[in-house]
Formats: sequence, structure tokens, C-alpha cells
Amino acid sequence: MPNELDDRLRSLGAHLDHEREAWAEAEASPYVATPHRGRSRLLLVAASFVLVAGVGGVLATRDHGRTPTTGVGTDVPALATAVPNVDATTLAMGLFPAGDLADVTSAGYATPQSAVDAYLADRTRTEMLPDGYGASYSVADRVVRTSDEQAIVGFSLMTSADSGDGLLLTRQVAPTNEPERWVVVQGGIGSFDIDELDYHDGRLTGSFSSGTGGRTEVSVRDAVTGELLGSSTDNPFTLDGLSSPAVSVRFWNTGDGKYPLAVFAEALVHDGEAVRALGQAALAPEYYAGMDTPAEVAPFVTGPISTFDGLSVGGTVSALNDGATTISVRLGDGDRSLCADIEFGDGLNGAVCFSRSEVEGQVTSFFNADSMDGTKVLVGGIVPDAITEIRTDTGAVIIPSHNVWWDVIDAGQVHTYTLTAADGRTIETYIG
Repeated sequence: MPNELDDRLRSLGAHLDHEREAWAEAEASPYVATPHRGRSRLLLVAASFVLVAGVGGVLATRDHGRTPTTGVGTDVPALATAVPNVDATTLAMGLFPAGDLADVTSAGYATPQSAVDAYLADRTRTEMLPDGYGASYSVADRVVRTSDEQAIVGFSLMTSADSGDGLLLTRQVAPTNEPERWVVVQGGIGSFDIDELDYHDGRLTGSFSSGTGGRTEVSVRDAVTGELLGSSTDNPFTLDGLSSPAVSVRFWNTGDGKYPLAVFAEALVHDGEAVRALGQAALAPEYYAGMDTPAEVAPFVTGPISTFDGLSVGGTVSALNDGATTISVRLGDGDRSLCADIEFGDGLNGAVCFSRSEVEGQVTSFFNADSMDGTKVLVGGIVPDAITEIRTDTGAVIIPSHNVWWDVIDAGQVHTYTLTAADGRTIETYIG
């Protein structure tokens, strides 16, 4: 479901014709300032979710499945000009998670949103910001998947007295026969563009365009270790004596002396490489084209639900029996025939049943049941065979048993569970 940030980003697309003319003029020189774009002093409100009644409570879900690939006309700048040349042998696949393919795979970000969320959480840590700078962020719900291996994600950045909207490019780097693993490649706030980065033989040169004024601090870090290698406040800038095979170049606007501006951008460049037109401007055309394309609505996962498929009507199989809690899987009669009979604590809590389409859609097939003393809640759900694991926001990994998964949490809490399918797609469920 679109949130306010999605709506703001979509509205910016209406100005693309004017922007493209300006970009064409700026293309003649890497140092020509591009027009002010993508700024807002409206702070982002909380995202809206689809609310669904569960057993003894309310839950919300947000689908992180694939969105359609979008096509863009030939008058739009090609994304290839904005993406460093990266292959599986490089030490730095992207900005975040840092490292090679093994590092990115191990980090396990299965969706573009999860990679962007973790990236922004890292970049807005106090120790990663300029002195006196504080920032928070939010991530847009809608992802525009420009190809099978690339997606653009909108975000909002907020300081104490300013806010701005921007875009980040992400890339899927896992082999086709493995679950998707996403890495953030480059991007930034809409009023700031990285015009050019050139890194050869330990010398990095670059230039940028800012529509907000103020003072921009450039920091250069080793793309793998994060070690700070140098900094500058010049435009254009030059840094010599760099020895890293790849560097990340970060830009923060520390303002005009009154307060920090919500302006940030970052890009990766490898030694021997020159890249141009980085940041929100290079990503905007495909992003807005994708925002105008309705997202497909389809079941999240189809396929066998083997425990139920192997039962006759009324048949049951035990999924959990630890003495205090039991969950039995039962095939009922009628549309809502996939049932979990639950006994939690000292009392019988009853049964919850779902239709096959509800289980495949992974929108309503969740449950929660209170303990008799009211201190704990049993949460869980029924999933198809294709859901291979459920990750909790506490770092635990839950493996379904007989197509049922469960967790015990403290009463009054709401936790995020990320259900991962065999093809790498995920869906987040907020339940408690």
C-alpha cells in the first residue's frame, strides 16, 4: 500500500519533461549545476498497512514480492551510465552490504527494501555522520524493479529542521539458482547529483551539483573495510595517495551554519574506472515510469501444501507437542479447510482455519493466541511448502514444521517476521 513518501515521489515525476531538458544542457559539462529537485520540508508520516484480524489480535502485512519490469523510452538516460562495472570477482559488489559476493550473500538481504533499510540505518549512525549532524530516515513501500537484477527504492531523510526525498539503486547479485541477495549500489537525495567520479592510480577526482547551497563535505572510504581515507569540501575535488581497489564516496550537506540540511548521496568507484551522472537524477526517469505502472496483484506463493495434501478430511498430524503447547494440523471440510488446532498453556485455545488461497496469498493465514495468565502470546501461521524459513526481528530463524510456524512472545509486543520463499522473495508480517 503506498505511503505518503510514495505519493510525493510519484508527484515529482510530473516534472520530468522539464528536468530532462535541464539534464541535456548539463550533459555538455560535468560542472553545470542541475535544477533543484526532490526537496520537501514535509516530514514523512508512518507507513500505512493492510490490517487483518487474527486470533486474539491484529496483524499487518507488507508484500515484498517482485514488481513488473518497466520499459523506458530512448530519451531517458540509460542506467548503465550510472552503475559501476561490477562482477562476481570484485572485492566490492556495492556500497552495502560491503564486500564480495560471499559477504553479500552471507548478509542475507532478500529484498531491495531490506538492503536499503539496513544501509540507511548504518549511514545515519552518529559515528558515521559529520560532527553535529543528526539524521533519521524512512523507506518507501513501492519498489520499481527495472530489470530482473536491478530495482530502485525511494527514501526520505530527515534532520532536526529539514527533510528530503531521494532514490537508491539496488542490485541482485546471487546466481539465478539461489535465493535473491540485494546490495545498494548508489543514489541520493533529489536536490543533489554526483556529476563525475574518476579513480585512477590512487587519484580520485570528482564533481557534484547541489540545488540547496550550504557546505558539502565529501568523505572517501575503503569500500570494503569502511576505513576513512580522506575528505574534502572542494568542488571539484581531488584526493591523491589512495591505495584501496574500490572506494565509496559520500556527500553530506552540513548546512549554512544554522542547521544541517537533509542532503546525502553516495557512490562506489573502482580503481581504473570513471563514472558519470550518479544519484537521483540518473534513477528518476525509470523510477517514475515504474511508479506509473500498476503493480501486479497475484498470490505470493502457489504450489503444494504437502501436510494438508496428504490428509483426508478430519485427519490430523502433530506439528508441536512440548507438554505445555500443542499444535495439530487438521484438514477440515469446506472452503476454510486448512486448520491449526492450538492449545497454549493451561487451556484449550481452539482452532483457526484458512482457505488454500489465503495460505498462498500469505495475507491472512496467521494466528495469535494468549496464554491463560495473559503474559505470553503464541503467534504463527500456515505456509506453503515454498516458504522455507521465517526470520524474526530478534535474529532468530524459524523453520516451518508440517506447514506451520510459531513463536512465543511477551504480551503487548508486536514483532516483525520475514517469511522467505525458496525463490528468494519475502513478505514481512507484523504480528502480536
